[in-house]
Amino acid sequence: MAEDEDYRDLIAWQRSKKLLSDVYELVSYVPDDDLASALRRTVTNIPANIADGQKTKDDLDTQLFYFRKARSALFELSMHLQTTAKEYPLLEEETDFCYRRCHDIEKILRVKMDKLQQRIKGDNPEKHLRSAQRTYTDGYVPAPKGIDSVYIYNDGYVPPDVSLSEEDDDDEEE
Repeated sequence: MAEDEDYRDLIAWQRSKKLLSDVYELVSYVPDDDLASALRRTVTNIPANIADGQKTKDDLDTQLFYFRKARSALFELSMHLQTTAKEYPLLEEETDFCYRRCHDIEKILRVKMDKLQQRIKGDNPEKHLRSAQRTYTDGYVPAPKGIDSVYIYNDGYVPPDVSLSEEDDDDEEE
């Protein structure tokens, strides 16, 4: 990715704009105002969040946050499309087309997010670390003896110089 890449150059943004047009066309055939409104609201969030994320390229964590929001909106839109197909069987072909487009954009965003996470780990570890006081994958991580807090990455990565085993605590007590 070029550093000066504009959000309009991103394939995910371009495809999400096409998806937006497709969903708006689909909505014109949906008589349920609540469902139509939910579809419009959700599909509009996708390119907006991708654009916001790309504009924050100096802050990798914020960029990742916006791409996650876009991906979350894709999942929400997929759910609304499934509801539309179930409630209006005559629109099943159109909703399936939009659903496939959602899946395509989600794959692109997933790759982009994976690359961002790799950059975050390698960029400046001290800046991008998270406190272990929250959770470590499935549960709480006790801080090693003599350390006030332990830092881990959101995805569970623990820096190699930090030990999280309870055995270390037992060795020091002897």
